[in-house]
Amino acid sequence: GDDAYGRPWRLLLRFDADLWPSKLALVRFRGVFHHALTDESNGMLMPFYRNLPRDERGLCTLRLMLQAVHTFLIDPLKSWGIQEDKAPARLTNSLSTHRKMNRDRLATITKYSAQARHPVLFEPPVKWKMEWFDPAFRAAVAENTPEAWRAVLTEHLEGEVFSFPLVTQEFCDMLVEEIFNFYKSGLPARRPNSMNAYGIILNEIGLEPLIDE
Repeated sequence: GDDAYGRPWRLLLRFDADLWPSKLALVRFRGVFHHALTDESNGMLMPFYRNLPRDERGLCTLRLMLQAVHTFLIDPLKSWGIQEDKAPARLTNSLSTHRKMNRDRLATITKYSAQARHPVLFEPPVKWKMEWFDPAFRAAVAENTPEAWRAVLTEHLEGEVFSFPLVTQEFCDMLVEEIFNFYKSGLPARRPNSMNAYGIILNEIGLEPLIDE
């Protein structure tokens, strides 16, 4: 259906163990999510919570909360208790702008998925392969002792700056090849900031699941 929001989204629900189900859980979309009615961290705003339904006991339920999120994605004005014909033009324009941003981003990801040089970086379910990690790092993880972790550290500034090998050179080469392959595709790329004409945000080309994993 909806080419802007009609796809699976990952949610973070934060419950207060002492007050749930009398108190609502806090809802936040994980990852990149463009919407006019969420805050800068993709969290729901107060009008969403004020209009959340409760059961016959006056309590919150997980089902009702997820249904409310579904309604929000389909009809955000309804989820805020706003009639469409009474919504301020500034609000509807902002909703349209963010919808276009989300739609364009998902369209780019879909188009590039057919051109990816290393599909293993994108194929669901995305999972990091052990061979992508540096052998020294894998050994430290396996042993998991203070001595093992100290052994992989390189000290650059005494007591303050350290580094350690995380991924192999082969994985680095594969990731860089993928980025340059995206450049060659001619698809639009969102830059990290206005001063960076060549950088790229990996989440914007379909690598968000891999990075989050």
